[in-house]
Amino acid sequence: MQKSFPSAHSTGLSISLSISLSIALGLPLAGCSQDDATPMVKPKTAVAPLVETVIAQMKPVARSIESVGTLYGDESVVLTAKVTEQVSQVFFEGGELVQQGQVLAELKKSEQQALLTEAEATLREAELQRDRLLSLGKEIATAAQIDVAQAKVDASKAQVSALKSRIDDRTIQAPFAGVVGFRKISVGAMLSPGTVIAELDAIDPLKLDFTLPEMFISRVKAGDSIVGTNVAWPGKHFTGEIQRIGTRVDPVSRAFPVRALIANAESELRPGMLM
Repeated sequence: MQKSFPSAHSTGLSISLSISLSIALGLPLAGCSQDDATPMVKPKTAVAPLVETVIAQMKPVARSIESVGTLYGDESVVLTAKVTEQVSQVFFEGGELVQQGQVLAELKKSEQQALLTEAEATLREAELQRDRLLSLGKEIATAAQIDVAQAKVDASKAQVSALKSRIDDRTIQAPFAGVVGFRKISVGAMLSPGTVIAELDAIDPLKLDFTLPEMFISRVKAGDSIVGTNVAWPGKHFTGEIQRIGTRVDPVSRAFPVRALIANAESELRPGMLM
């Protein structure tokens, strides 16, 4: 009895240890299997989209038409001599800005000045004779004598005016403000009527003349804006405004002429340029 009891107790102890080991080993295995089967997922946070709002407005839609045109001076003239005479003085070289009425050149006028002095003296004498007759009264000076004296005064005034006009013809003046071209005369040169002295152009603003197909005649009007470019100024735009629309359509090209003005305060453009 005593010998078998210790043996039975040893066996029970062995079984008990075996069960404890199974449970201890089974718990971690069960835990690992559960984590792999159901992984933890973090919930996603919704992001609101960005929205930009604009107030609707009514705006004009521009329609553009392209063309090619040529620049002209707002005022242009070729200065020429009116009489046959020798040049006495020249007051410009070319390329400079001149004002209206500025004297550019003078021709010899010594003979005309002498004739003017004589005519002015004759006028003074005629006026004195008339005034003397008027002071005598109708009792001494007849009406016929006074009329003759007055006629001499009028003739003398006309002679003075004619000589002054001849002198003015020998003075070359700028008819308007602008840029004068290179001079084509020298002191001592003999000029004749029609001899070119220089060109004069008013270049601010400039005229731009171009043509458009007749299909656009109902869409273009005075006051419309234009934008011009030129190869001399790459990337630069020159703005202007339509001033005139031609009255006729060319029956050959079926195009009508248009004239615009372009501001040229910095003198970057010149007459004759292609726009």
